Order: sequence, then C-alpha cells, then structure tokens
Amino acid sequence: MEAHKPNTTGIAILYVEDDPSLAMVTADALSRKGYSVTHCSNGVKAIEAFLKGDFQICIMDVLLPDIDGYSLAKVVRSTNESIPIIFLSGRNDDKNRLDGYRAGGDDYITKPYSIEELMYKIEVYCKRSGVQTLTIANGEAVNRIGQYLFVPENFSLLHNGNEVRMTSKETALMSFLIRNKNRLLKRSEILVAVWGSSDDRSSRSLDVFVSRLRKYLKEDENVRLESHKGVGYKLSELA
Repeated sequence: MEAHKPNTTGIAILYVEDDPSLAMVTADALSRKGYSVTHCSNGVKAIEAFLKGDFQICIMDVLLPDIDGYSLAKVVRSTNESIPIIFLSGRNDDKNRLDGYRAGGDDYITKPYSIEELMYKIEVYCKRSGVQTLTIANGEAVNRIGQYLFVPENFSLLHNGNEVRMTSKETALMSFLIRNKNRLLKRSEILVAVWGSSDDRSSRSLDVFVSRLRKYLKEDENVRLESHKGVGYKLSELA
C-alpha cells in the first residue's frame, strides 16, 4: 500500500490496481491534480485500507490477484452505501459491465483509458455525492489562461463574451495542457494521458487536435501552443 500526498482538493481516493506501471502513471497524475491517493495492489490490502481510512471515492481494477474487484466492491458497499465506485477493466462486454453495476459500481471504464476522462468522472461523482473539489469550486481561477476562460465542465472556451463549444477530446487535451502550462510535454506523455495509448493512430490524432486548439487560441497573441519537433508540445502564456 502506498499513499500519495498532499491533498489540496479535499478528496481522498482508494485506488486498487495490480499493474505497477499503470498504477504509477495513474496515481502520479491524480496526486498532481491535488488528490490524496492511497494505492493498493490487491483486494486484501484494499479492504484493510478502506476500513482504516476515510475515502470519498474508490477506483478499482476488476481483475486482481486475490479477490476480484466485484467482490471487493460488495465489501465496500456492505459498510458504505453511498461512496462512488468506479471499475477499471480490459473487458468491454455487456455481461462484465452488468456484473460491475450489480456489485455496486457506479461506473465502468474500459482499458486503455484516458486519465483525463477518469478525472472528469471523479469530479462528477464527488459533486453528486456532495463533495466539492477545488477545480469545481474555483474553476475560473484554475482554468484561466491569458484572455481565455476554460470551463471543462461545460466543454467551453470563453473569450471576450464569445464561446467556443468543444468536443470531449478537445476538452480533455486542453485540460491536460493547461494543467501543465509552460512545461514541454513529450508526445507520449500527452497521448497516454488523453488517449490512453501512444500508438500511431492516436499520434496522428494528436496533431489534428493540436491544430484545432491553436485556432481556438489565436485571438490572444500571448497564448501560444508551441510545437517542439521530435519532442512534443508546450502551452505557453507570456507575461
């Protein structure tokens, strides 16, 4: 069991995943967002952590080395009927989805998944359960860049009273770039965070979506989405 600090959102997450590489990437991304993440690599450790801790949401893999995620969810539900539970699974068939919902899950996300999508789900379910995250409570301050106001909850970008309605993928990409503003991001880092995969198809899609975002941001010359050949992209805000 590993705890990732600090907690600047007021949200503590129990994250159960036995794949060490995936767990490291996901837990790191969530902790950088400001969540307190307790990662457990199996169901037994997760039960121990849940009974001792105070969590606002549970995110759990379905296929675990000891007990499966559905059984784990039933244990959680037996002691807490309202905490949101999100399943992560490589199985995308109707039977497994239904099994997840019957076990007490609120949502079911298939692998490979977008970390941005996972973050949106966390915010949505915490909001529904009455917990306000820092991003939701103070979204305007967190998501302002240059003359623009980015509102991911509404899939919109505002500039001088004009609104651009964005697709979910555009919103996910913009959110990731703003959160890492003025930092050069590797292509692979962006692809894994937003597309959940760094294959050639996703890589080509990235270039298309970057081109779209540049058009949206062209009204403010102090906001630049820079391309660094052979490396990646950087969203910069000039003073």
